[in-house]
Amino acid sequence: MNLIKLLKYSNPLFNKMIAKYFARETGYPKSFSKAYYAVLNHLMNCYKARQPVILTHHPSPVEIINSFNAISFIADSFSAMLAGNKMDEELIRSAERIGAPRGACSFQKSIIGLQALGLLPRISALTFLSTNQCDSPKKVFEHLSSDVPGFFIDAPYSMNGAGINYMTSQLNEFIKFLEMITGRGFNKKGLNSEIDKTNACIKSLYSLINTRKHDLIPVKPLTMYRAYFSVIGYQGSPGLIKEFLDEFTMTIKKRQEEGMGENKSRLALLQLPPFYPSKVFNVLEENDCAVVWDELPLMDYELSGHGVRGLAKKYLSSIYNKPLDERIKIIIKNVKEFRVDGVIYFSQTGCRQSNASVSAIKNALINEGIPMLILDIDCLDKESAQQGQIVTRLESFMEMLK
Repeated sequence: MNLIKLLKYSNPLFNKMIAKYFARETGYPKSFSKAYYAVLNHLMNCYKARQPVILTHHPSPVEIINSFNAISFIADSFSAMLAGNKMDEELIRSAERIGAPRGACSFQKSIIGLQALGLLPRISALTFLSTNQCDSPKKVFEHLSSDVPGFFIDAPYSMNGAGINYMTSQLNEFIKFLEMITGRGFNKKGLNSEIDKTNACIKSLYSLINTRKHDLIPVKPLTMYRAYFSVIGYQGSPGLIKEFLDEFTMTIKKRQEEGMGENKSRLALLQLPPFYPSKVFNVLEENDCAVVWDELPLMDYELSGHGVRGLAKKYLSSIYNKPLDERIKIIIKNVKEFRVDGVIYFSQTGCRQSNASVSAIKNALINEGIPMLILDIDCLDKESAQQGQIVTRLESFMEMLK
């Protein structure tokens, strides 16, 4: 696992070289290299373990972790990064060799693989926030917590007064847990500062997303996705991430003013596309398609005030922490708002939530006159799908939209 070795033994100067190269290759604004450099340094610091390292996943209350001057290792974001560098299959196969089912979630198999190969950072503790989106990390984290202490946050089903109170009480217990782990007292000012930083990032990300309401979309689908997932979790420096998002938004708006970005079809993507190199985005680009909306697990920053209660509201606002009928309403609203011609649903082979909801979502879209293509894939495991068959089905769908 060359990337992990580089992170273990790298230094800030080397990370800066990688970040500049990646920014040049992707064509992002210069501010991207600074933001990505901060992400690489963050991961490097996880492996050097000079601060307490908390293993977690997305979404989890990183604001609380950061306020204790601890460092979050977001396992699923790291798995996606490895898949993008063609390094995740080794982890998945390693997990299967020691008993992980072939049909299990590949994000969780990646964590098991990291542990099996001795490639996890030195973890001080772990935390898992259970949502309606996913409860599979719970068993994996329970397994890992035999070696390190763990804290499990159970997000309630609805965002009413009782639900907010319940979530607030759990976050307060999590703070006590981190006080024990780190030996440090809770810093309320520090928490509010971290809340402000991540909320500013989310606000900037919404501004970037809203550029796609325009008739012209002068950005390739893969370029936009890379931008999202390079900064998800707001690791490293939220300030630099915000700077990149703002500059990228201004770049797109300038191109739109210049008349760039005419497309034939406007698409929405639901669930996660392949993180590994695949032909999905090539087909979309070759057919002059623009991806104008994606079902990202964003939270409502406007709901989040300061303090623990404000943070509880924020984490309960995610689209994936709502009943399915509420999620469908949000999908329909955005499909109309972004003037979508067709929807592609990536039904994850190892995800019960993804597979169980697909029929209800497709029926709701059909009632609105919006066609939906279902692709059975695994966003991390390239062996899970026949690439040729996926390309054929995509091309047929593109032809139908014309």
